[in-house]
Amino acid sequence: MKNILIRIICLSLAALHLSACSNRNESDRTSVIEETSATTATTSITETAAPTEATTQTPPQSTTQIATEPETESIHERNPDDFYKNFKPLAENVFLENEVVCEPEVYAEQMQLIDEEIEYIYGEDYAPSTEAKLLMSALLSNQNIDYKYKKWLFHIIEYFNDNTYLPKQEIYEKLLNLQIETQTFGENDEGFFYGAATDSYMNKIEFYILVTDEQTEGYYSSPEYEETGLSYVDYNVFDMIKHEILHIAVSSKIDNIFSFFNEGMTVLLEKEYNNGDIYSCQDQRVTYLKMLIEVIGKDKVLEAYSFSDNSIIEAELLKIIPDETKIQRLYELISEWENKWEESNCDFDAVIETTVEIRAEMSQILTEYYNTLHPDADESSLYSIYNSIFTERTDASSYDMTKAYFNSRYDEDFLVKRLY
Repeated sequence: MKNILIRIICLSLAALHLSACSNRNESDRTSVIEETSATTATTSITETAAPTEATTQTPPQSTTQIATEPETESIHERNPDDFYKNFKPLAENVFLENEVVCEPEVYAEQMQLIDEEIEYIYGEDYAPSTEAKLLMSALLSNQNIDYKYKKWLFHIIEYFNDNTYLPKQEIYEKLLNLQIETQTFGENDEGFFYGAATDSYMNKIEFYILVTDEQTEGYYSSPEYEETGLSYVDYNVFDMIKHEILHIAVSSKIDNIFSFFNEGMTVLLEKEYNNGDIYSCQDQRVTYLKMLIEVIGKDKVLEAYSFSDNSIIEAELLKIIPDETKIQRLYELISEWENKWEESNCDFDAVIETTVEIRAEMSQILTEYYNTLHPDADESSLYSIYNSIFTERTDASSYDMTKAYFNSRYDEDFLVKRLY
């Protein structure tokens, strides 16, 4: 899980670490959760996000999407600088069985602020769970994250609400104490443009950005700056933080999930919940992951991702074909693909050229599972379409067709029409 896409020579600037907690008092307990999935996991994942460009792409209209995409300009205008500075941590350990341990006054204030923002962005009909609001509260209460990033991350509450597999207690504490460091480099430094790394052992996100005077000067006169008010560095950090927050918001208990699946799933979720790009170097990962989703279902893939546990995927595959050697061979091929990916330095054409045989065998193995479940499937099936893209189509524009999100906000007919 240590795939670094950027060559880094840096002296890290330590981010301010200030964690404020409410006093716990037995008489102050407020029961607010009907159902809580509390886990106490403590280890981690280390991941690196691929370089990405800021996106302004608008997702296609969905008939099942629960909320309208927020207008970023109005959010920026709506919230003054002090708005997100009013959040105070409810407590270090808010998830205790079915209760929240915190001062009732602080809890009421936090929920009121969050409810006001939900109504402003989504309208009064959107009602995320209490747990989703609490995870959002942890992120907004974090004293290490600047408000200018928080205000653009509010929509991740949709992911907190939708993903029922999140180990909420652990993630609350991670989001509350997360540290962010940014290292910028001048125009004489070479080797990368910008990138990011997530270190779950240290509960830290690190950003590395190469900045030139020309880039900075040009950006301050750009529509992006006029729209957001963010500097060149800030805007690129924001673009990457969407990806890295998803990396942080998983369990660190097991950490045996392959980077191939971890990065693919993170990019797929970023696309769905943050309208992020699917970077060219991640296209094959995302496409194969969508093939896997068609075999074992998106819920099991999401569960495995959320708990960082490959065994969940293995168990589902063994139910279809009880042969562990197939799974082990699949893991070997994934490792070979990862090696080729690192050797190519994230070059799309090089990855395509050097992984032909690897992708063919990966496809063959997964297709055996799919055909066992669906012996009568034809070429119009989603699996067949993804498989064709993964094995046969060799240009970046073909992989662009895999940007159909996580298959959760679109019905199958819509996806098939879009992919054709």
